[in-house]
Amino acid sequence: MTILIRKEDLIKLLKDFNAITKLRIGIFDTNFKELYAYPKKPLSICKAIKSTKEGLRKCNECDKKANMMSRKKNDIYIHKCHAGFTEASFTIIDNKEIFGYIMIGQFLSNEPIDKLWDYTVKSTKPYLGNIKKFKKEYYKLHRLSRSKIISSASIMKACVGYILFYDIIKIQKNNLLASIEKYIDENITEKLDANSLSEKFNIPRNNIFYLIKNETGKTLGEYIRDKKLSYAKNLLKYREYKITDISYMCGIKDYNYFSRIFKKTYKLSPKKWRDVYIQYNDEHNNE
Repeated sequence: MTILIRKEDLIKLLKDFNAITKLRIGIFDTNFKELYAYPKKPLSICKAIKSTKEGLRKCNECDKKANMMSRKKNDIYIHKCHAGFTEASFTIIDNKEIFGYIMIGQFLSNEPIDKLWDYTVKSTKPYLGNIKKFKKEYYKLHRLSRSKIISSASIMKACVGYILFYDIIKIQKNNLLASIEKYIDENITEKLDANSLSEKFNIPRNNIFYLIKNETGKTLGEYIRDKKLSYAKNLLKYREYKITDISYMCGIKDYNYFSRIFKKTYKLSPKKWRDVYIQYNDEHNNE
């Protein structure tokens, strides 16, 4: 699996975010390594922290923990880093495939500035020593209320939707996987399993199990199920289809089972998901 990034479009989006919020924003890969950020250069104090072995270790641990928490929550994760700066992270994920992470940081909460400075001095002193030379820069940092932090993080989250919708970051799949995916999409109403795929592509069942798990992180059963549910979700957008018929149309003959796994996956029943979608669509079309 290869991650493809339209670099110019991504950097433009990061610049636009910064122009609105004045906050630093970055994209991290699945190994928590920063790939792109704007502004490109970090704060002087952050650069100094990362120039030390212990400081770099703490920063990497902090980034990893934040991104893992975002992934676990499947939502925005807001926290303070080890040096006292406020950060927020969100997982870049589509159909359960993780592309990486997006983060904003290097700003402060609206607590008393002297209290924040004292915390930063104390937490970095063991490995950075005297940081008085960074005090002027520190006191000029953006300080946000809790509500503005949440709002900024929500805009960051919306950027992920933009990135995925316009394929600014996308996965280039293994050729065989792409062929299997195409076959499943074209035969979504049929019974699909390792036997049928093995016969179609003339490869051993174990090879299919390994390919799907290695490329997507899912079992074959999970992969087929998610494809069927994604197809069902698209059909639910149209009022003319009965929900019971949609279950059959995506190849799941037991409606109760379909309803149960749909709700488990999307946190809403098929009917509720349709109602929410139609209400949202109608409201925005009437604006």
